[in-house]
Amino acid sequence: MMAAPSTRVVSLTITEGGYNFPHATGEFDFDNPAVVRDLAPSAVPRTG
Repeated sequence: MMAAPSTRVVSLTITEGGYNFPHATGEFDFDNPAVVRDLAPSAVPRTG
């Protein structure tokens, strides 16, 4: 729907709970299995 020609404005809100990072480091966790799966070629992202 976001890519539909009729779509003119898209607004997304992501809260801190939606970020994938350990609070101890504060850095994005690229090793998280869900992220690894989402970054694979032709993957359909599932993490949010």
